[in-house]
Amino acid sequence: MISDPNAQEAPFALRFMQLVSAGMWSAWMKTSSLRNAPFSEGKMPFYEEHRDKELWKNLFSEAFAAFLADRMASFTHGVAAYQRFPRTSSSFPKEIWRRGVSSLRYVPATSASAHAAVLFLPAFINNPDIFTFPHGGLCNFLAQAGIASYLLDWGEMCCSSVEEYFTEVLFPAVQALKQYETIPLFLFGYCMGSVPVLGLLSCREVVLDLPIAGALLLAPTWNLRVYPPATQQFIDSAFALYKQGSIPERTEPIVTICFLNFLQPWAIFEKYAHFAQYENEEKRQTFVKTEDWLNNVYALSTLFVRNTLGPWFLENSLCTGCWPLFKRSLLPEQIQVPVLLAAPSKDRVVPPMSGKTLSESLPNCTFISPPVGHIGALVSHQAKEIFWKPCLNFMLDCLKRREKA
Repeated sequence: MISDPNAQEAPFALRFMQLVSAGMWSAWMKTSSLRNAPFSEGKMPFYEEHRDKELWKNLFSEAFAAFLADRMASFTHGVAAYQRFPRTSSSFPKEIWRRGVSSLRYVPATSASAHAAVLFLPAFINNPDIFTFPHGGLCNFLAQAGIASYLLDWGEMCCSSVEEYFTEVLFPAVQALKQYETIPLFLFGYCMGSVPVLGLLSCREVVLDLPIAGALLLAPTWNLRVYPPATQQFIDSAFALYKQGSIPERTEPIVTICFLNFLQPWAIFEKYAHFAQYENEEKRQTFVKTEDWLNNVYALSTLFVRNTLGPWFLENSLCTGCWPLFKRSLLPEQIQVPVLLAAPSKDRVVPPMSGKTLSESLPNCTFISPPVGHIGALVSHQAKEIFWKPCLNFMLDCLKRREKA
């Protein structure tokens, strides 16, 4: 009999999806839509006193089924609209360095000469396109103010450790960057990309001859034991699967996407339902580009998930100083460069308390909490006012202080 080459992946994928499904009931019970309903918190009216009467159970089942059917209809309508939306080819920033699947792109300042530059580091699962839209996004906004941008694309490296991401991608990219820039440089870390930024600032021998003017961290991964109890339980159960031996060598994108969606389970229903009602064309385009970016994640090495993300999430090893990078703990107390740290107040992927905890350990930190979610600080209609301008003002202030020093 011919064996299916993908058969070994089925058990893990099945267990993961079963875990997601098992957690949906408790998540639904905690949503605002159900919290005010008479059957909130999993309790049906009068059912405790009338256990022998099936009437209440049937009424509850019908009401909940109708509620889900309504949500699902709006959701599927929105998904269909998203799938039908016409895509246009995007022009990518100029590529100035490449090593295998990894690359470094360049967005020049629109003025005759740039007076500063930013190195953008996204999470290991993402490409850096989120920094360039809508209409050039944060990078274009900074370019108009005379600040150039370098965007690192990790590519689907499937490295087994953060050290491997450093040695195979980040260190060579930084060396390439040194050939292009002698002007003040800012480091920008988004989500998991904040860890490489902290790592670079800790590995001073690597960036010693780079004029680092400051760092910016958005939704930084740091204190990962501050999720709501139900979410924390799901996270613990999900990573417990990785302690088992019979797991594929790669964690495929679909597993990562399911995991991220479950951190905010109702959001996927709500955002697609709202998209179906959008009339503003620019808003629709931004939504589609953002969703395309979210759904285009890179696969991860299972060793990386088990040995790096596992300790981060289960043992809080980053926050407690127990996670070593090149045999040294990341100690934010020793980072002296100015840091702007933004922890969006409505973030459900990385809770704002994660960034708040980190900010309290950084000796020269400015903390802000924009009233948006995990991505809103970059692509929402209010992003320019609540995040882009504070970023620019922070950079300009750092440059002024450097001139006076």
